[in-house]
Amino acid sequence: MGKKDLFFSHHFDRGSQIFKAAIPGPFDDIFSIADLDEALNFEALRSDYLILARQGELIPAHRYSKTIQVRDTPQRTYHNCIDPEKVHRLVDEGATIFWTGVNHFNSNVRRISAIFAEELGVRVDADIFLTPPRARGFVIHHDPFDTYIVQLSGTKNWKVWPTPEERPKQWVAYSQEDMPAPIIEESLQPGDVLYIPYGTPHGPVAEEQTSLHMTFSAPPVMWSDALRSLIGGILQENSEFCSRQYHAGQRKETDQSAEQVIESLIQRIRDADKDALWHRSPDANIGSKMTSFFQ
Repeated sequence: MGKKDLFFSHHFDRGSQIFKAAIPGPFDDIFSIADLDEALNFEALRSDYLILARQGELIPAHRYSKTIQVRDTPQRTYHNCIDPEKVHRLVDEGATIFWTGVNHFNSNVRRISAIFAEELGVRVDADIFLTPPRARGFVIHHDPFDTYIVQLSGTKNWKVWPTPEERPKQWVAYSQEDMPAPIIEESLQPGDVLYIPYGTPHGPVAEEQTSLHMTFSAPPVMWSDALRSLIGGILQENSEFCSRQYHAGQRKETDQSAEQVIESLIQRIRDADKDALWHRSPDANIGSKMTSFFQ
């Protein structure tokens, strides 16, 4: 059994897991602090993508952005452009940089997102987190998507709690005082990968060095989603379901007809091509597709 097969059979959606030294160096080939520094100097980067946070509080964008004009043309005025000097000052004060959707800017990261998207069949986005020494950007929380965390530079201590049976599909913050003992409390080194299923509480803190890590996020696809797609196709393709009315005013007659229709639907589900269950999300190519138009 290969590493990929082992992951999906033993870890995927079952619980968090650290994979030590899972990615070989050099890690600067993936993404580096120098790459982040370079990107900060491009006026096209906006605060819609680059966010700063400290101790769980988002820093207002006006504190690290500016307004610019292209060629001094008033009609081409752009707001919320990143001001690198202000960003560096806030990081020196303990703020974490959270750059969302790096795969929309960096071709190397985009290629890695494409590998994830191809394997998972869903849209996968990449985010960069740079945290100064001994700082925390975000409080304990859980995300509404699976995360694959790749440590690139420095170290970061992660606490991860058990994946609950019932998992809300929205971002939720937790208080440290209300949490039991974590099941994972470990420092990620460059090359380590941490998998956290959606809805799993977690919280990181940088250690003695500036930490740089990348998170690949993938929305969960439930069996209800796959079955809804399969059954929806059957209902649309067969006239006995989409062309015939039922008599809603006559309960007894409707009950008899319903039994026949339900039995027919069950049989068609049994006979259906199960390949219809395994389909890529229609937006899986967003943030990962690479096309050569002019070469």
